[in-house]
Amino acid sequence: MKNKLNRILSALSLLLLMAANCNLEPEPMPTPTPPAPTASITLSIPSTGPVSQTADGNAAATFEAGGGSVSLSFSATVAWTASSGATWCTVSPASGAAGSASVTLTAAKNETFNERTATVTLQAGTAKKTVTVKQPGQTPYITVEPEALTFDDKGGEYGVSVKSNASWRVSASAEWFTVTPAEGSGDGSVTVRAVENPLAANRNGQVVITTADGSVVKNITVIQTGKTGGDNEEIGYGGKIR
Repeated sequence: MKNKLNRILSALSLLLLMAANCNLEPEPMPTPTPPAPTASITLSIPSTGPVSQTADGNAAATFEAGGGSVSLSFSATVAWTASSGATWCTVSPASGAAGSASVTLTAAKNETFNERTATVTLQAGTAKKTVTVKQPGQTPYITVEPEALTFDDKGGEYGVSVKSNASWRVSASAEWFTVTPAEGSGDGSVTVRAVENPLAANRNGQVVITTADGSVVKNITVIQTGKTGGDNEEIGYGGKIR
């Protein structure tokens, strides 16, 4: 009788244990971690404009000497940064999140006569794109006012206004007039002084103003009337009797 009771109790315990196990919820499976996106940058460059795509998949931009700004659009699969290798060329913003974005490249005025180059770098993880930025130098110029001077036979002096963005030097083509100063830079003025003309004939010459590098030459015609009752020889540009 006792053995039979023990078998009954064992069977009940087993049934209770099985019932308890049936009520247990299975443990959730762990959520797999998605793989990190592959770092990449894709430039979006229009077919026309100051920015163009280069053969190696990067970009190039050209500004005028006066400077300016241009926008560059792109997309990045991860967070990105932007930087410039030159102080005269800036890029903004300096960073951003993954997705579509754009930066503004700004070039300051080039005050020199030399072309200059800068590199703007877009970095997204291990991916990188570069923009080669070029800017030409200023074009030298000289303007004068007036462009012709006429003296009477007694001589005298005239002032000439000079406007330029470069250094310049001055020379006279004849000995009967002088020009001061002999050189200058930027905007300024020169004074032309003519001595008395002892001849009856008119005489003429030129004031020559040249940029320091010789790339621009400006001539000012100088004429002096002859003296009434003077000698009849005519004086040419070089101050020689003809």
